[in-house]
Amino acid sequence: MNILITGVHGPAGEALLAQFAETRHSHHRIIGVDTEPVDHPALHAAEQVPAASEADMIDRLSDLVRRHDVDVIIPTVQEELPVLARAARECRFYPARVVVPEPADVEVSCDRYRTMLLLEESWVPIPRFTRPEFHQDPATMVEAVGDRAVIQPRECRGPRRVREIHPGLMAESEWADVGENVLLQEFAPGQEFAPMVYLPPGDKPPTVVVVEKLGGEDDSRREVQRLPADEHPEVGRIALGAARALGLRGPVDVSLRCLADGRPVVLSVNARFGAHSALAPEILDALLEDLTADLEPGLSPDLGCR
Repeated sequence: MNILITGVHGPAGEALLAQFAETRHSHHRIIGVDTEPVDHPALHAAEQVPAASEADMIDRLSDLVRRHDVDVIIPTVQEELPVLARAARECRFYPARVVVPEPADVEVSCDRYRTMLLLEESWVPIPRFTRPEFHQDPATMVEAVGDRAVIQPRECRGPRRVREIHPGLMAESEWADVGENVLLQEFAPGQEFAPMVYLPPGDKPPTVVVVEKLGGEDDSRREVQRLPADEHPEVGRIALGAARALGLRGPVDVSLRCLADGRPVVLSVNARFGAHSALAPEILDALLEDLTADLEPGLSPDLGCR
């Protein structure tokens, strides 16, 4: 297959390229695109494209699909997902398939507040959460999420910019600077996991791999290790439940962390391959097998255009 991967300069893109560089995938032709110039031995072609926020991004990708006879597009950049899902629904990349869920499901997964609401309704374990516009002062925030919390943008666009705050210690002037359109979550100080899920088409069984993050808070320097299937199985079950609650298909990257009492809770859900997919090669293998079999996967809206 001719496979176009977006965001090859980022962690998720690099994790996929590391897998496609292996001999067993040498029969695939890989086209890598990014907003920055990039080179990699696994790439058969490399192209620079506009960011998802640019009006001509879809036209540029459509042109590359035609020029390189692309069969499959695998996006790895979070802010691209809603744009690509809508474009795929409109058959902008036909006949190429796009590994992205339905537009409505993508929109929810890219809105961290709506994600938390839906997970809460589905009884998936999550930390306490709120939004600053629901509170007039820090004291009521402490009642909602505790005296230690994290704040991050509500929408999955651009850098995640997660920071820790202590609402009970904040002055009124600091509270005024918190701003709107952000999500506040109870701080989870325990073990951190990055489980990966693949939800296949039809009634085929899902694939779940649990990875544990070790060390400090700097993701670029942290060690990660894949856990045996019988170690922390509840983390895998929660991640799978979160992906299903959001109606997602295909590869899903989930972030979990344990609260002070040891209970794992879902912090975020990304409807794409994550930065650690090289530790779970069976997920890419399962996706490629389904794509090669040309089943009715429900992974990409544009399949309905055939």
